[in-house]
Amino acid sequence: MLFVFAPLVAVRSAETPNVYVDPPTVIDNTRTPGQKFTVTVRVADAVEMWSFRVDLGWGSSVLDVTDNPGTPGTVEGVTEGAFLQAGGDTTFATNLDQAEGTLSVSCSLRSGGTWQSGNGILFSVEFTVEQYGATVLAIYYSRIQVKGPPPQYLPTPADHTSDDGFFSNVLGANYDIAVTNVTPLKTVVCQGYSAEINVTVQNQGSILQGFAVTAKYGSTSIGTKTVALSVGASTNLTLAWDTEDVAKGLYTIGAEASVAPGETDTGDNSYSDGSVRVTMVGDVASEWNLVDIVDIVTVAISFGKQKGETGYNPNADVDNNGLIDIVDIVIVAIHFGESEP
Repeated sequence: MLFVFAPLVAVRSAETPNVYVDPPTVIDNTRTPGQKFTVTVRVADAVEMWSFRVDLGWGSSVLDVTDNPGTPGTVEGVTEGAFLQAGGDTTFATNLDQAEGTLSVSCSLRSGGTWQSGNGILFSVEFTVEQYGATVLAIYYSRIQVKGPPPQYLPTPADHTSDDGFFSNVLGANYDIAVTNVTPLKTVVCQGYSAEINVTVQNQGSILQGFAVTAKYGSTSIGTKTVALSVGASTNLTLAWDTEDVAKGLYTIGAEASVAPGETDTGDNSYSDGSVRVTMVGDVASEWNLVDIVDIVTVAISFGKQKGETGYNPNADVDNNGLIDIVDIVIVAIHFGESEP
């Protein structure tokens, strides 16, 4: 028997496009291992749209995208939708990582095409069930481009919302995912460079479950990964935080796990712990917005140390390559003497 539930969707402005998985929820115990099913990724309320990119993630232990590895350059189970095709010739591309459970799909109208508005299918995905369990079908990244301002009218990124999907072939399951720890590996990161965030998650439910984990600074997303865990299992995920467009300041670091339909114990789906200061480049000691001898010494003390070795100071690894070397010394030295209010 097939059960399809549509979760409550927040009311949004008619002018805000929405990219979403349809159907949003499929709970179907007839989808046994080896069976196939199809979902579509759609757009609603688009206004003069030219292109899109959507990255989808799922628990790869539960599902695979139907594919024939003997046909390079194409993914058998992914089909372009009619929405942009209605505007003319398109360029459609896919990138599938079956082991990681990720699919990136992009599409753009070609020169001479007609901007598209309204609602429609962007693409469809056929999944093959691998085993009994549940998984989110997470849109962890999406971008749409629409008609820009005059006089060029160039394609311009547009604000929009997105909604994930969910699949399960087990009826009456207890879904319960917990984020049990969040650890930023740096306490200081120079603006424009990166830092790693470790997130520990556990499946406290009753079945194998795939879910999405999003690390955050404050309320802003750092990045998302999908993972599938068996009952009682834990794992550590590492997400890279690129601070290129992050304002200098002190930020609380946290993480959230996606909530499954009917999941009741949601208090532990999020966790915050630790803070990271984004500083001016070179201020690895984070003292008074000044790059001085203290910063040079901070790097020099750990010079030559690699990640995992005693004495390795992640704050001094400015370029975050796992080795404190001459590059880190040079970055600090170039900015020596600089200060900010």
